Amino acid sequence: MHPTTDNVKTAANSYDATSVLALAGILLCLACISLVAACSESRKDGPEKPGPSKQVPEVAATQRAKVVFDTASVDDAPSPAELRAQPAFRQLSIPKREHSYSGFESIVIYTQDELNSFLEAIQQPAHREIAVRAANIDFGKEALALLRYTEASGSTIVSLGRPSLTGTRLSVPIKTQHPDDGGTDDMAYYCFALAVDTSLAESVVLQWGEHELVTLSLTGP
Repeated sequence: MHPTTDNVKTAANSYDATSVLALAGILLCLACISLVAACSESRKDGPEKPGPSKQVPEVAATQRAKVVFDTASVDDAPSPAELRAQPAFRQLSIPKREHSYSGFESIVIYTQDELNSFLEAIQQPAHREIAVRAANIDFGKEALALLRYTEASGSTIVSLGRPSLTGTRLSVPIKTQHPDDGGTDDMAYYCFALAVDTSLAESVVLQWGEHELVTLSLTGP
């Protein structure tokens, strides 16, 4: 029995489909082999070694510090005069306004015995506050300067400015702000306490504007 023309065409079509599938399988196998070889080569080389680019975080940290410095307010940065004054003194945190401050004038105290005698002579609560804050003064190299100021109106705001050291002269400015309505007639008594390094400063001056209100020598009694 001879094959018909239709049978021949069917056989030919089946042969072509089988060939295409076989070729696709071969190509897929070759692709898988290439991928496996690439992965093996990558594992042989090991992890990437750090190079110069790994220093980028350090550069970034430097840049961040520069940004913080550049954006700081000029008013917040200490002036050269303030930087020079910092080693010369420490301000003691006593209440700046007390009625009992009226019982004494500006004074420099050089020894613990002088401090004890002074505290016995003044009133409370100034006695208590000054005694507590002066407890850590090293009288071997520091002197206690108590700078007194009296304001004629209790409604006037009084504050301490930025001290500055010029040579051996420590200048301590005060600032006052008066109310628009003239203020009250009551007296207000202020005191600012400084522990001053006597090897750096020989005098301390309390100033209001261009006026020297108090000048104290630090060269000894």
